[in-house]
Amino acid sequence: MADQNIERSFRDALLSSLKLLGSGAVAATVCLALTACGSSSSSTHSSGAASTAHLKVGLVLDGSINDGGYDESAYKSLRAAMATVGANKFSLTYAQNTPYTTQMTQVVNGMIADGAKLIIDIAGGATLVYNVCAKSPDVQCLEVNGLPPLGRNVQAFYPKNWLTDYLVGVAAGLLTKTGKIGYAAAFKIPSPIFESINAVALGCQSVRPDCKVLVSYVNSWYDPPTETNIFNTLVGAGADVLVSYTNDAVAVQVAKKNHIWGFGIFGDQSSFGPHAYVTSRLVNWSYVFEKYIRAGLAGHVSGGGVDLMGLGPELHLSAFGKNVPASVVAKVQRDYAALKAGKNPFVGPIYDQSGAVRVAKGIVLTDAFIYGKWNWLVKGVVGSG
Repeated sequence: MADQNIERSFRDALLSSLKLLGSGAVAATVCLALTACGSSSSSTHSSGAASTAHLKVGLVLDGSINDGGYDESAYKSLRAAMATVGANKFSLTYAQNTPYTTQMTQVVNGMIADGAKLIIDIAGGATLVYNVCAKSPDVQCLEVNGLPPLGRNVQAFYPKNWLTDYLVGVAAGLLTKTGKIGYAAAFKIPSPIFESINAVALGCQSVRPDCKVLVSYVNSWYDPPTETNIFNTLVGAGADVLVSYTNDAVAVQVAKKNHIWGFGIFGDQSSFGPHAYVTSRLVNWSYVFEKYIRAGLAGHVSGGGVDLMGLGPELHLSAFGKNVPASVVAKVQRDYAALKAGKNPFVGPIYDQSGAVRVAKGIVLTDAFIYGKWNWLVKGVVGSG
């Protein structure tokens, strides 16, 4: 419980800091679109034939459905899920560029007032969305990266990104010449950031024990200029492989300019630097969406738990870049197969940044710990946590 409180305090502190910025500044901070936000307010769109819809669905995004990354992947996954079940059974309303303020609460309130019975919060608004859902127990709410305790009608969902991040670390460890990986992280928060950094570090150290992950924080999910400056600084510090947890292709772009390696995220970003590109971590949300829209059509509402998506069609790596050595590809593919078969690479001893043993020898970290309680950084990570 103490660890959950620590994690929740990080989340609440982040939301509080965003609220203090004001809705206009917040929209600019959290916008994930690859084109500039046109307004500080969210834009809401409706589609589908209301006369034939059996279920109204509301999708909350903090960026654009055309961002080439996170939000676009979620939107397309929802569309795919609806098409599989039968698009004529739904109407869809989505809100783009929604700021982390009371405006997000107002957006969800509006969707429910308009008859939405399934709310999908891909932005991770936490209490900004939870509180609305609590007042509408007949509405199914899905919350990305949500942490228990959750309401009876609030279901969390999230991919086990730490598995693909571990594989990224393996590839990075085989590719680096300096032993230094540059990592640009959106925010200094445990989930999903610390677990990602740690997974990359441990994957890298599995093939190169002296591997260091140099971390710097962007303080935004989307801020290409700041991220570019961060990566240039990390390259100057010796990093020759670049990884990010943001929603853009800057890692690949900077890698291209510096003739080093870069990883993408939430989309195949090979076009941004074909010769520098290694691979991307991809998520197909349609499987979890399909599950809940089918339940919604049947009138079922559930909550309180977390659906974690494992390796496979839901979570995987993209095709490798054309310059990645065949030996690296083969090693990562072998490790992918082992992880998919059930191998857990997160086994003690695991040390924190100070060198203290935090996970004793032979102890295996559970998904529940990695997802909600890993609030410290491992040995070999250079940067404040």
